[in-house]
Amino acid sequence: MFEFKDVLQAVTTPIVLISGIGLILLSAVNRYNQALSRTRQLIGECNKENLLCKKENTKKQVDILMKRCNLLKYCIAFLLASVVSSSVIIFNSALSVILKININWFSTGLLLLGIVFIIVSNVLLLTDVFLSLKALEIERENLEK
Repeated sequence: MFEFKDVLQAVTTPIVLISGIGLILLSAVNRYNQALSRTRQLIGECNKENLLCKKENTKKQVDILMKRCNLLKYCIAFLLASVVSSSVIIFNSALSVILKININWFSTGLLLLGIVFIIVSNVLLLTDVFLSLKALEIERENLEK
């Protein structure tokens, strides 16, 4: 027979990991929504005023925003893959305690995979920050003209 405290102890770390990933995911989704809204706004302005659309800077901004949206889409996907990995770790750890079998190698592999997913998503977020600064420089150039 197993005790509930043993199961709870085995699944605590992946649960905390999911909470941390949730905060990063919230930030990524907010950045994605902001980039998507700005892209739609710029495209809408281009459709209303042909003169604005002819400006090369606006096209550059839209291109950068599209790159950002794609980066953030993959960032969100990697974060969600990490959540799935952590969820399987929770199930595996509970099953291991309940059935008293040693399948820790599987949980260890999933944990490492989840960490790789988090690292990749953070690199994508950092790239998004650099791209947003590049778009801001283009917008600043518009003011100087």
